[in-house]
Amino acid sequence: MKKLLILPLLLAIFSFTNISGTQQLLKTQLIVTVLDDLGNIQEGAKVTLYENEDDYNNLENPALESRVTNQKGQVRFIGLKNVPYYVAAQKGDNDNFLRGEKTKPLDKGKFNKINVIID
Repeated sequence: MKKLLILPLLLAIFSFTNISGTQQLLKTQLIVTVLDDLGNIQEGAKVTLYENEDDYNNLENPALESRVTNQKGQVRFIGLKNVPYYVAAQKGDNDNFLRGEKTKPLDKGKFNKINVIID
């Protein structure tokens, strides 16, 4: 009876592994931490990602729906392409607009992180 329980478990493990043995379960993610110019965490800041500079400069055609930072000043975007993104952050009168906040191309299947300063 125990052998029957092991088979589905093994199938589940192999279904998330490709031939080279790397995990396919983790989607490409970006964690954005928003800070003010003194380094204080900014809870409640709106963060938006854009795939190109024109959309970022015009604040149009976001790559995904905007998110609001948590008590740690962070938002997480999941299932992203492994391309660079422009990051816009705003809280009240403070923002980072037109400063060209841009990530490096995201590492596929990993947790990518960036800090953004607003003032």
